[in-house]
Amino acid sequence: MNKIFSRSQLISIFPAILVLWCVVSAIGIFIFSSQLGLMGAAILVFILVISLMNFFPFSSWIAVLIGIGAYFTLYTSVVSISKSSLIPFGVISLVYFITALLAEFYLRQIRIFNKQVSREHALVNDLIQYDQSTGVLRWKFAHQQLTIEVLRSRRYKKNLTLVLIQPVIPPDLKM
Repeated sequence: MNKIFSRSQLISIFPAILVLWCVVSAIGIFIFSSQLGLMGAAILVFILVISLMNFFPFSSWIAVLIGIGAYFTLYTSVVSISKSSLIPFGVISLVYFITALLAEFYLRQIRIFNKQVSREHALVNDLIQYDQSTGVLRWKFAHQQLTIEVLRSRRYKKNLTLVLIQPVIPPDLKM
């Protein structure tokens, strides 16, 4: 089954999705709460920035809690609390929660992509150290490892055994 988007394409598309979500959310916040629209949008930006910066584990969820608390404090100081007045507050809280969720998903995709790049980098380093056709260590890396082992044997005052083998290569094999 073919993937619709590769991981690198998803990572490049996701910032646009986040920006579009924030613009639509800010417009929705202005519509739902005309008196506190600017403050609600500022809290939305605060949650997005803290979530994307990822200062410490669960920083996005703590930012959501701080944002909801700040907005609730401002909202109750302007609007009297009733069941009908809590609906806009609930919707705006949901917007904050979804923003943090999208930012966490984006950061997770970046972490997975970084792990994949690290694995491929290790594979490339392994290919650099070994000759592809013979599987024998290349001289530069072998010399480095030999120096490390000699120093280790001196430090621990242990014997070091070195076996040199020359592979027999058929004349028709181009190397």
